[in-house]
Amino acid sequence: MKLKKLSKIAEIISSLGIIISIIYAAFQFNENTKALRSSNANNIISSITNWYAELANNKQSSEIYYQFFIDPEVLSSEEKFQCVLNLHALMLNFQNAYYFDEDETIDSRINNSIANIMNAAKDSEGFKYYWGMREESFASEFKNYVNSFLDKKIETNMNKIYQRENY
Repeated sequence: MKLKKLSKIAEIISSLGIIISIIYAAFQFNENTKALRSSNANNIISSITNWYAELANNKQSSEIYYQFFIDPEVLSSEEKFQCVLNLHALMLNFQNAYYFDEDETIDSRINNSIANIMNAAKDSEGFKYYWGMREESFASEFKNYVNSFLDKKIETNMNKIYQRENY
């Protein structure tokens, strides 16, 4: 009789141990998810920030890009090639952010911020040139996402950076 009671007590303790383990595993999973989201966000923002910083800190590249967004046709073939490849590297980061947002492994506010950047550039001649040439190299969901707002007229203050100054 005593052995039967000890057996029941051991079962109860064992069950509690399993429940505590499951709760602990769920807590750890939640913490790992937060860490993954943070890491993804940091990697994307860092990569985009580095892209912008390198462009901004190189006078020649900045001038070429400025001209590319206004009128790519006045650039040499080599300069257009440089702009297209560099812009493609940036857009691949944007695509990553899109998929991380879709998978909910990044805060959607980051992807919304990136969408505003693309929205500001979408009407520039350089972006039209680039997208017309490189659109097919992206995954279909991302292409649809970008194309969904290309025809929309949304004015932002960021649009002003792509406008030529009056001389």
